[in-house]
Amino acid sequence: ETFSLQLIPVVNSTCGDPPNEFCLRTYSLATKQISSEDCSYICNSSSDDTSHNPELMTDFFSELQPPTWWQSESGIHRPQSVSIDIALSTKVQVQTVLFQFLSLKPDAFYILRSTDFGESYQP
Repeated sequence: ETFSLQLIPVVNSTCGDPPNEFCLRTYSLATKQISSEDCSYICNSSSDDTSHNPELMTDFFSELQPPTWWQSESGIHRPQSVSIDIALSTKVQVQTVLFQFLSLKPDAFYILRSTDFGESYQP
């Protein structure tokens, strides 16, 4: 059973408050460089048309058009990181975890779990 539509992730970074521009970048594996960059996007968390809030991260199976996505703030670099917490209030068996990135993938990506309500995490 897919229950992604019922989850609301908690994140520590979301674009659009205050409204700001952001870029979508693509990367060429052949040249190992950014191959295109489109910085014409606006993020405004108070507008339905241009918000990219966390709840839009789990509407993958939605029929919404145009497609929606969550967008972190631009310009976040190490050692600062973006975290996404999804609370599963009951035990679940996870068969598939699907991530679809609209722009460049992050430098590192970890999936951790907590069995003590977020007090500690382990891979």
